[in-house]
Amino acid sequence: MGGEEELVGGPAAFDPFLAAYIAAHRHRTLTSDQFRDFFLDYFKDVPASRSVDWDAWLHAPGMPPATNVYDTSLAQAAYDLALRWHTCDVMGVGSDGPSGASPGDVAGWSSEQVVAFLERLGTYRAPQPMHARVTQRLGQLYGVYESKNAEIRFSFFKLAIPANDLQALPAAAEMLRSQGRMKYIRPLYRALARAGPAARQLALDTFAAAGPGYHPIARKMVAADLGVEA
Repeated sequence: MGGEEELVGGPAAFDPFLAAYIAAHRHRTLTSDQFRDFFLDYFKDVPASRSVDWDAWLHAPGMPPATNVYDTSLAQAAYDLALRWHTCDVMGVGSDGPSGASPGDVAGWSSEQVVAFLERLGTYRAPQPMHARVTQRLGQLYGVYESKNAEIRFSFFKLAIPANDLQALPAAAEMLRSQGRMKYIRPLYRALARAGPAARQLALDTFAAAGPGYHPIARKMVAADLGVEA
């Protein structure tokens, strides 16, 4: 109810309402009408609260009748950096990275921002993989090769494997030996299988060694992806 939050005075007014609502009705099941009645009673001294279109909120089809406004500055910084790396190697022929790129580009970033950067870059590069020289530069500059964060490593390997980044291939295989989640292993095995004979052989060797430790369903699905026996 982002629009209604602003109607009654913003978070400073709405957050205490939520706390009061939870305190008054904990461990109970309520109807939408009861929520509406509590809202109107709590904000009875706020005239704007009576302008809420409850019929639209509760009965109209489609999205709620409100537009939430979010601060996208953190995401935008990640997207802007992704565009810089994409445009420095649009044709996949290699470069030294964007002009002025430095570790400071991601200094202070959360892991979620780094993942957003890598995922957006992956979207840009779907039609044309980057050159290995570029992914190596990116990985070294931002410390991705040394990262212990599975989400960051996964997002980076999805860029680096199609680039035939020889520095990333053994690191990706190590991740496949230490991870069993299909979220990670199926995309990485498929990427390796498509990246050329050497990468495919690495996928087969890694699966032969790590596969017995996977969940039976994961092992079966990866085997099907690779065209081998589970």
